[in-house]
Amino acid sequence: MSRMARPSPAKSCRRGRVRSSFALDGHDYEIDLTNESAAELRSAFRRYIDAGPSGRSAGREHARGDGRTAAVG
Repeated sequence: MSRMARPSPAKSCRRGRVRSSFALDGHDYEIDLTNESAAELRSAFRRYIDAGPSGRSAGREHARGDGRTAAVG
């Protein structure tokens, strides 16, 4: 089973834009979006996030290419 996408909190970049990052299938992505587009992205991910397990990784694990999680550290 592959990992679900989990958007991370957006970081500020240029005025009126936010940098949003998320991971999907073991790949990390970071994109600059307008506030409106960032809200649309969060809305699009919401049903998948709500269906996935709750809680967040403390950063000690990274997704592997096969969808499993590997401990780091």
